[in-house]
Amino acid sequence: MSMPTKNLNVFYPLFGVCVALAAFASLLVQPALAQQPTLVLTINGAQSANIIDGEEVDIEWYLDGKLKNCALSRNGSVIRAIDTTSPPVNGSLTEVPPTGSNTNYSMSCNGISDSVSVAINPIVSLSLPQGQSRTNDLKTGELDYVDVNWESQYATECSNVWMEQDNPYRFYTANNGSEYGNKNKPDGQERFWSNSYLSINRTTTFYITCTNSITGGSATESITLTVNDPPPPEPPIVNLWTNTPFVSPDPLYRYAKADVRFNSSGVSDCFYKAYYEDGREYSSLPSGFGQGQDSESGTFDIIRILETTDFEVRCTRDSVTLNNVVYPATSTKSVVRVVVDASGATVDRSTLPPVTAFATVTPNPAVKNAISGEALINIETDVQNADYCYQYAYRFNNDTGQYDDRYDLYGWSRMYSYNRRGNGPRDYSAFISESTRLELSCRREYDYDETNPGADYENGVELTSIVVIAEEPESAAAPVKTYLYGNSFFASAEDIWSNRVGPTTFYRNRSWIQAQNNARNEITFPFKHPFGSSGVYNIHVDYYDENDGEATFRLFSQANGLLATWTSNDPLSPSNIPNATTRKTVLVATGVTLTDGDLITLECTTPQDDEYCRTEGIYFGSGNGSSVTVPLEEANGFTTVPLLWVGENATKCTNAVATVQGVGSYPWYFGNSTLGLKEIDLATTTTFTIECSRNTDSSKDTGTVEVRFPTSVALEAEILVASGECINPTTLINGDAPDGFIANTTVDRDSDQYGLCIPAVDLAAASPSFSRGAENNVDGTYDTVDTLMVIRNLGPGDLPSGKEIAYMGRMTFQPVYALPTRDTLVGKFNGSITAAEIESPTLTRTFTDVPFGTHTVCSRVNLDNSPNNYPEASTNFANNQTCTTITLPVPRPPMTLTASRDVIRSGQTVDIDWGVNVTYELQCTVQGAGGLSESFNTLLTGSGHSDSFTTNPLTSTSEFIFQCTEPITGTTFTENTTVEVVPDFEEI
Repeated sequence: MSMPTKNLNVFYPLFGVCVALAAFASLLVQPALAQQPTLVLTINGAQSANIIDGEEVDIEWYLDGKLKNCALSRNGSVIRAIDTTSPPVNGSLTEVPPTGSNTNYSMSCNGISDSVSVAINPIVSLSLPQGQSRTNDLKTGELDYVDVNWESQYATECSNVWMEQDNPYRFYTANNGSEYGNKNKPDGQERFWSNSYLSINRTTTFYITCTNSITGGSATESITLTVNDPPPPEPPIVNLWTNTPFVSPDPLYRYAKADVRFNSSGVSDCFYKAYYEDGREYSSLPSGFGQGQDSESGTFDIIRILETTDFEVRCTRDSVTLNNVVYPATSTKSVVRVVVDASGATVDRSTLPPVTAFATVTPNPAVKNAISGEALINIETDVQNADYCYQYAYRFNNDTGQYDDRYDLYGWSRMYSYNRRGNGPRDYSAFISESTRLELSCRREYDYDETNPGADYENGVELTSIVVIAEEPESAAAPVKTYLYGNSFFASAEDIWSNRVGPTTFYRNRSWIQAQNNARNEITFPFKHPFGSSGVYNIHVDYYDENDGEATFRLFSQANGLLATWTSNDPLSPSNIPNATTRKTVLVATGVTLTDGDLITLECTTPQDDEYCRTEGIYFGSGNGSSVTVPLEEANGFTTVPLLWVGENATKCTNAVATVQGVGSYPWYFGNSTLGLKEIDLATTTTFTIECSRNTDSSKDTGTVEVRFPTSVALEAEILVASGECINPTTLINGDAPDGFIANTTVDRDSDQYGLCIPAVDLAAASPSFSRGAENNVDGTYDTVDTLMVIRNLGPGDLPSGKEIAYMGRMTFQPVYALPTRDTLVGKFNGSITAAEIESPTLTRTFTDVPFGTHTVCSRVNLDNSPNNYPEASTNFANNQTCTTITLPVPRPPMTLTASRDVIRSGQTVDIDWGVNVTYELQCTVQGAGGLSESFNTLLTGSGHSDSFTTNPLTSTSEFIFQCTEPITGTTFTENTTVEVVPDFEEI
């Protein structure tokens, strides 16, 4: 066979007669030439080979010339000696290389050698945890999601999983908190969700390619999911029944208790109605029926009714399309009657204790804050013998001349809603911007006759109304003052606690650190300069003032001694609960020289035990009104600079502009917060400004800081972009950037790709959606909240693949929590997006431990237009962030209410036990017969609170109610239990 040669001088007949004669003539007149030794080694006919582990290879060799001591070696060990006494020598060996690793074969003879290598291709396997055959959901006509797992051997990285349905279609996804779709993970999982971009409703094949970056070997594997349609839907079925077909009214309160239950199958939603015996429909459902139940089943065992009632449950099934056959929407209903026997059910109404409702407001008149234009009021109520209350707020109506314009007053009322609450005292705090009439209307349920309205009104309903006057402040607010800093450092409570030095009497609690005793409390931590240097700093402090004592703070530094002293003793603070109304940010020191690593000590003394030393963090800012100098990080081509702004006596800070001399301006912040810390990527000297103002008057102020780079590097990274030019990749000549193109500044400036013309894009973030994970009902949080987002390309150019477009989620929490803004990990999108608003697939970023409440969630892409991001054609980066509001309900807290006995004789007592385990605030009451009337606040009692009560002797069946209300959202949770009382005599 023909073999490739190295240093081989051989004449072939194919050269022709003339060539041979010429060569022969030359040999006649020259001395005979010494033959050059020749050694050629191949594997599978080449210098290297990639194989599957365990596969055979063919090693072949050709030797010619004077060669001695020839041997074939495997990984440095001789496996065969070669006889070269009769050259030329051809030989071969077929074998399976050692498994599990790459192998090198070499041939050596008297100093001349040749070698070949064999590399093992990756081995990859795919699996589907939910199975390879699945059935579409009957309601949606598709699968919710598909998980694809992979495992590999001999691979250094694996690509994203992609999929094919009717036509090849590649779908990327990022999941499990990875930076980019599990890239570079030899083992992992991808999750494909059905959504508006992709429907997993038919047989689908999933693929993955794993590679070995060292050997260059690769392997692609696939797995097929068979997706079947479900059988045609059956008609919906509803089963409705009652455990109390005949009931008698309570002899005192007149209502009867009914128990109605149902289950269903093959339905989408269920709806509830109730009818009187004569066929009239209830205007509102009876208490305890059709509320807070699962859509496909229900247990209503404490329904209160006055007369015979027909209960109806109607369940529907939405239209379903299967195999192009439409099964239209349909419904079915079931009705059950509960008969109320009211014969002899008379009662002396004078024996009922009257409903009472009292309310007081302090202060009244209330003076509005000159900065916010709002006055803080405290409302104290005391309600007795009521089942529920309506709470409303009304402002003055110029048309009627009365306080009858109802509005929602946060902290006191929600429009058109009632508060099912327990009896006893209760406190509320609210801010009013105008004079307001507060109305508290409380009622004992069923203490009136629906057929004769008003019959028992005086005894069963109580109305209290108070007008609170909002007065203008006597003096104008202090002028707005704006501080803007560079080279900033925020020592959060978490930072201070995690980096504390030496012993401390402070302790960590939620988002703050605190201490509470009469002795001196202190905690020490290191100052961290963002660039490991030093500077001159102003210091602002976040702390809480609860108005139940006086706490004196002092701040020291290792190098400067005492820096500042301040006291928390504000008479306007409404309570001892840390919240937005008691949190303050105060400038405590100016012109302090600090060096990286300096030890900072916070000290606090509390003369009274009921005042906490609470702080949420300390802000250090440099360069307000002047400049700071930062180094250029050559490895990145840019420097990340932390900016800090504080607006004093202001309600908003806007108009944030960054100006690069000789280049132009761009906005660097799009919110309106009066306090913020933001990291900006810079590569040239830039001046930043921000304007703070307030809504109550025209006072405003502008803060400024210049971030300077050393002169030798200033403007170096930006000059090409500033000129509007780019380098033609073919001619390598500078010129004006063509339409739809821009200079590439996303690579190192020493790279031959820097400045080349690349497609220009305008990337935008689409409004995000979200899904929430498991609830933590003790802490009132959600383990995970997934933010689902897409990236839009508004052109004019197409975004090429492989550009690692950064994206992330940002959450701003409900203001009452006073929590700092939280960002997710940054993901990188590597796919391509064409122009004309074509979107990326859905991308996922995950927040963890998110508290309940209404929060703002933003999707952010190509972050801040910093040099490490893809250049954009538009200088308006407002569309790089889009926000929406999400509301997470309060998880039901762990609550228990039990009685020591369910049935007793008349005149006996029972023990009532209750407990609740939460780490957030709940305002709770426990009410019932036999003198039980307890209330407590979980923020004061601590988590895992429990208690008990022994009643007075009971003479009639009694209900006990344990009710807790979360004050931020007004959400109420109730547990109840009933003790039956039987007569202590025997009928004969």
